[in-house]
Amino acid sequence: MTATLTDKRQSQRVAAQLHAVALLQPVPMRAELLPSGAGWRAVFWPFASEGDAEKVRLALADKGLRTEVLEF
Repeated sequence: MTATLTDKRQSQRVAAQLHAVALLQPVPMRAELLPSGAGWRAVFWPFASEGDAEKVRLALADKGLRTEVLEF
């Protein structure tokens, strides 16, 4: 799951939010901030299934954080 942002400070806040969510998961998860083109991408993984990733995406969307689920 990723959130693409152009502002590094905003990206760092998003990565911190994702890291806080990662700590609440029953399995170890990672949250990192990676450069992506001219912007930044906050990345959160792994999920056991696409359905699990979609549930977290929807929960984050309810909090105003736009994310997308990517397969890799």
